[in-house]
Amino acid sequence: MIKIIRFIALIAVAHTCLAGMPRGAENAFIKVEVADEWMKTDPPHGSTLGFTFSFTVKKPIHLSRVRIEDITTGPPVLLVDDQHPTLKKNNLWAGNSPMTTLNPQNFPWMFDGSNSKRLVRISVSTTDAGEFSLDQKMLFDRATKDMILRFEKGSHKEKRK
Repeated sequence: MIKIIRFIALIAVAHTCLAGMPRGAENAFIKVEVADEWMKTDPPHGSTLGFTFSFTVKKPIHLSRVRIEDITTGPPVLLVDDQHPTLKKNNLWAGNSPMTTLNPQNFPWMFDGSNSKRLVRISVSTTDAGEFSLDQKMLFDRATKDMILRFEKGSHKEKRK
């Protein structure tokens, strides 16, 4: 668990220092706080990659559904579908996509050796303000992707006992 937390912190620092993350999208109702990836290693089986998102609710509204789709290319790919969203402390909603095996078939852009830009659409349904969407840019710089892939290669090794 400590290893995962350290790695997540390393990713956050690398994103902030190396490329600077895109500013969080916002409208009158919400402000995006986090739109990023996270990785879990499972030696000797390899690594999985997922996405984590959060936004702050700026006005009192009742959320009834939150959908997040990757709209970078082709048809949208559903990442999160929270049909019973709840707010945490400080009016924060947070959600994660399912973890998917980190390989070139599932994440070709992670293996292309260049900076990658992704675009997600955050769609929010409310009982009092209707439905609205925000598009959030995500940037995955080459150096951070290389670091993730180095961790991934190491995740295939058996743990020492």
